[in-house]
Amino acid sequence: MGIPAFFYTPETGFGGGPALGYIFPRLGDRHPSSIMGVFFYTEKKQSIFALTPEIYLEGGFHGITEVGYQKFPDSFWGIGPDTEDGDEEKYTPEQVRARVVGEFEIYPDLRAGLQIEYWREVVLETEDGGQLEQRDITGSTGGTNFGAGLIASYDTRDNLFSSERGWYLELSHETYGGLISNFDFTHLSLDVRRFFPLPWSHVFAARFFGRSATGKVPFQEMSTLGGPSDMRGYQAGRYRDKFSAYAQAEYR
Repeated sequence: MGIPAFFYTPETGFGGGPALGYIFPRLGDRHPSSIMGVFFYTEKKQSIFALTPEIYLEGGFHGITEVGYQKFPDSFWGIGPDTEDGDEEKYTPEQVRARVVGEFEIYPDLRAGLQIEYWREVVLETEDGGQLEQRDITGSTGGTNFGAGLIASYDTRDNLFSSERGWYLELSHETYGGLISNFDFTHLSLDVRRFFPLPWSHVFAARFFGRSATGKVPFQEMSTLGGPSDMRGYQAGRYRDKFSAYAQAEYR
């Protein structure tokens, strides 16, 4: 499948590009493999590229590879729950990110494995007089980050892309640091989702998500609220801190 997208914002000018996906379904398989990708380019020479192959094998192996590059405007309101809408400042990062996850089935629908992540970011532009320009915020000068950790998931969903019933739980722990990292910190997160079927193919979906970080955490890797899937009423990154937790429900 392919979906063309076009947009205009004051920060980007006109922009657009393709969002592409290819799914490898197997008859009666709840977990088809897939490859998803997106590429956007703007009038002001900004770009976003992301490619995500996700593989499920019959032996119970589940693998995810996420590779991305972006040079695109973003917003920062500060750290903590008491920031105001008027605190918003625009900045432009250039970032390369890669993540690899490998899990093996240890019990029906229960998988566990390892994950590694790398990202490097350069902050290209900040607002005059803003917090990021002062360079007092950890990560405001960019940096390099490398981490590894454990991940476990339990998945009984009937469909990965349009779930009507089942559970999804994921627990992960990552430690960042070492010779090639500018930051030393840890992440612990819990993701719990439940899907309830209703008549006429309607669905009630509920989710709880919690994430905590300890150590020298760059603002880019702090827990956030807001975005296309997390508390959709808020812009991505509207709130950020070392800990966040939220619950949300949807009628579909």
